[in-house]
Amino acid sequence: MISKVCAMIIVFLLLTVILEVLYFILLPFLLFFFRNKTDLERIKVSSIKESYNILIHAASVGEVNGIKQLVLTLLELNPAYRILITTNTSTGRRTAQSISERIKAVLSPLDIFHLRYWQLSLIQPKLILIAETEIWPTLLYTAKKFRIPVIFINARVSKKTFKSYLWFKHFIRWSGRSVKHICAQTEADRIRFNALFNTFSSKTGNLKYSVEHSDYDPDKLRSEWGYQSQDRIIVFGSSRPGEEQLILEAFDVLKSSIENLKLIIAPRHLERMEELKTQMTGRNVSYYSNRSTTSDIMVIDEMGQLLKAYALCDIAIIGGSFYPFGGHNPLEAAYYGRIIVIGQYYDSCRDPVKKLRSAQAIKISNAENLTEDLKIILFNYEKHQEMGNKARLVIEYNKDSLDKHLEVIAQYMRR
Repeated sequence: MISKVCAMIIVFLLLTVILEVLYFILLPFLLFFFRNKTDLERIKVSSIKESYNILIHAASVGEVNGIKQLVLTLLELNPAYRILITTNTSTGRRTAQSISERIKAVLSPLDIFHLRYWQLSLIQPKLILIAETEIWPTLLYTAKKFRIPVIFINARVSKKTFKSYLWFKHFIRWSGRSVKHICAQTEADRIRFNALFNTFSSKTGNLKYSVEHSDYDPDKLRSEWGYQSQDRIIVFGSSRPGEEQLILEAFDVLKSSIENLKLIIAPRHLERMEELKTQMTGRNVSYYSNRSTTSDIMVIDEMGQLLKAYALCDIAIIGGSFYPFGGHNPLEAAYYGRIIVIGQYYDSCRDPVKKLRSAQAIKISNAENLTEDLKIILFNYEKHQEMGNKARLVIEYNKDSLDKHLEVIAQYMRR
């Protein structure tokens, strides 16, 4: 046991020294690479000038959206709380900052000891919450040095990722002694996390079921976006490379039979917009930012519009799932009671898909069959509408995750 601990200490010290040396050697390049004010937050944490009760880390937009209701409820129940959210991406940072004026959002610093030490010295949180699968050894180790308990919230880890983590199990367990509780999405996630950290764990469900979205008026939204009430609208949400071409080919086939068919494409990453514009050459396309003219195809080129698109559509196709990207969250479309179609690659959202599938509230398709599956739904639309109603019920039946998370968090805040 002692030799194992000594080995872990030596490994950690070696890694720390190597990373610190590399950091200072590469600092001029980092300063150039992170030259704008926001990106500088990755290596300059002095912009944080006050302490916070809770530090929350969420990787990007999906993780931030998943914890949104938890953050809002914590602020509502504890008016004096100050919450800082760190993210890995600028889009995640913007999404986090939009949750409430009472929180601050910044980019997470690099996982290097002096930056983490500086970060926690300034923030002085009583508790650190980490969303989903973000295992950063130096952050966890530094939290232990400051005696700050860490809770993984909405925790999930895929079978593939878990197998890769197992190679470093002893190192993760030693550096992660600050981890006091795992709030896992599923029993499988709980078992996997427990094998890595060997700490208190519980199955608390998926927080994404608890998120309360805006209750839009679909007819009003359709009018604002230039659509008619009789239009059949397909939304392809969070599309990834290759999927835009897939849905365009399907749309070309379906449009010949359904005159009032419309398509909205919402790419996952707006940085790909130039690529999409090239792909749309020669087509009758409009863009959300310039909706003065209506067309059969609209591309959303602004952040924060996907939920509105789901609210006004008839069929919601979940992107990132027709090619091996892992899939994206189908629960936003379920919240609005839409007919949901997802591809075969949905490992990143396997539990929601499993629940929706059990309720016959989602259609599993693939790149080869998407056109035919959409044709069946569109030509039997009234029959398939019941899928949307069932999807909404799945949301209602699984909303207790929020209360379970709050109960765990309250235990550690009281201490």
